[in-house]
Amino acid sequence: MINLNLELSVPYIDRWDNIHAASGYLARHKAWEIQIMKTTTLVKLQIDFRLSGDHAGLRLSFGLLGYEFDVNVYDTRHWDYEKKCWESYDERTNTRTC
Repeated sequence: MINLNLELSVPYIDRWDNIHAASGYLARHKAWEIQIMKTTTLVKLQIDFRLSGDHAGLRLSFGLLGYEFDVNVYDTRHWDYEKKCWESYDERTNTRTC
């Protein structure tokens, strides 16, 4: 896991708006999202990379002067922390398995 987060924002301003959002699938369990937002952020740099855990993948966020750009490429499955494997859903038996 790699997680780097640097953020400077103005806490007294109530400003949040979604300017644009798009998403889709790259493969059966891989998805992507792009989002542009108005926020209270003055400067932001976030890099998050995980190989396991719920929705593991790569997230990059950049913010400057009240606007943020967020890109996320991730696994759509959930992680079973006890068995250390990806959960899958069996529709025939209505159960979750690894």
